[in-house]
Amino acid sequence: MKIWIFGLVGVIIISTFLILSFVNRPPPLTGPGGFKVPSGFKIEEENLVENYIIVRYVGSGDLEKAMNSFDKALRKENWQSIGEGNILRFYGRLLEKDNNFALISGEVENEHVYIYVIVGPKPLELEIPPQENEQPQENEQPLIIKSMSFTLLIENYPIRRIEFYTRNLDQIENLELRINAIDENNARISYIMSWRAKTGWARFENEDWITFENANIDFREFWNYYIVFLNYAGAFARIYTGQEIPAKIDNLNVIFTNILINPVFPDLIFQPI
Repeated sequence: MKIWIFGLVGVIIISTFLILSFVNRPPPLTGPGGFKVPSGFKIEEENLVENYIIVRYVGSGDLEKAMNSFDKALRKENWQSIGEGNILRFYGRLLEKDNNFALISGEVENEHVYIYVIVGPKPLELEIPPQENEQPQENEQPLIIKSMSFTLLIENYPIRRIEFYTRNLDQIENLELRINAIDENNARISYIMSWRAKTGWARFENEDWITFENANIDFREFWNYYIVFLNYAGAFARIYTGQEIPAKIDNLNVIFTNILINPVFPDLIFQPI
């Protein structure tokens, strides 16, 4: 009889513990766009910029697997993948739902994996007007931009011309950028930036390459400034291929020209040699 009572008490205690554990379990974290945040990631930062919600998640593991898990979580909520692209200064995987865009971007820093999810209205510059007599094509695949080059002409500014070369746009962690800036006296300053190395190199006219550190250049500040022009060019390239596009960015009057999609570059362009 005692054994039976003790056994019953034990079952009650265990059952109570399991019920309380279930009740006290925190609800699954929900991200912008209504998706369930993959396990192992937590919110580190959340901001609102130009009608876009930007959430930065931190976790660990493999960057590509993390990107895939966030992509899968969004698609479970009926977001549709439409390729790669850019929103604000971020470049990554684009998804669309109800005339809204979501972008997944990521990076690895100090053994942590950071995933950015940006959700907001469809950018106006990506609105493509329907062409007359144009029939939609079934199973049409979105254009994937892997590399790009373009020239930026700047009015009334000491730097008059900037040549951009970038590759690995479909591999965010390996993104590389080469810039040749030419001033009003035709003097050339070149820069190479590597997102994986989180550093860059500069070469002034008739001098050798030096690191950003030795040139007193802040990599992140420099990267964030120039990546804006890259994002604009990526948006324009899908719509205005072969055209010159005037724009006003950061109070600068500029013209985007010579935009080429997916050119093949020699490795030397991105090496400080």
